[in-house]
Amino acid sequence: MVTLVIPLAPMPKARPRVVNGRAYTPAATAAYERSIKLAAAHLRPMEGPLNVSIAFIFPRLKSSRSTAREAKSTRPDVDNLIKAVLDGLNGVAFHDDGQVARVSGEKWIAAAEEEAHIEVTIESLNLGDMQIMKRRERGGARERRREQNRSEHREAQQQRHQAIAESRRKERRQKLVEIEQHRADVQTAEKRTREEALLAWIESKRRT
Repeated sequence: MVTLVIPLAPMPKARPRVVNGRAYTPAATAAYERSIKLAAAHLRPMEGPLNVSIAFIFPRLKSSRSTAREAKSTRPDVDNLIKAVLDGLNGVAFHDDGQVARVSGEKWIAAAEEEAHIEVTIESLNLGDMQIMKRRERGGARERRREQNRSEHREAQQQRHQAIAESRRKERRQKLVEIEQHRADVQTAEKRTREEALLAWIESKRRT
């Protein structure tokens, strides 16, 4: 295993520029990759499939109150950061970046009293390691499927509960409507009865 600390502020891989039909790497990116090569010049290129882990430590923010590292959730993208480092290490830490069978990256804002830099760990991956890696990936995929199934089951249960609750609310509303209608019918009948009784009384008075 090789561990390398590169005293450079992380920089993403810039897109190639095209001039007169010819593509070239922007000067800032080229200089950045040359600096990475110089930082790794003492290494002997590793053979075979490799696992590369990279931690990008960005300059500390003036507004930061924490003394510990903080995860960085803003640009640049990790993919572009990784690409620049792998291109810089190509031909120095390994013969060709095609050897990298697995790569991971993470972004952090520097802790107090910590300067911006890049931390690189390179490990050989033998057949057993790759098989373990594949098993872990398959296991992770199975666990993700199980979690998805659990999530879908919970969502379906929640939907059923919501449907039942909504049905009960509708039944209560319908019952209230029926009760109010019954009260209105009773009041109308009572009013009609009183009116008929009054008319009958008036009619009897006329006859007498």
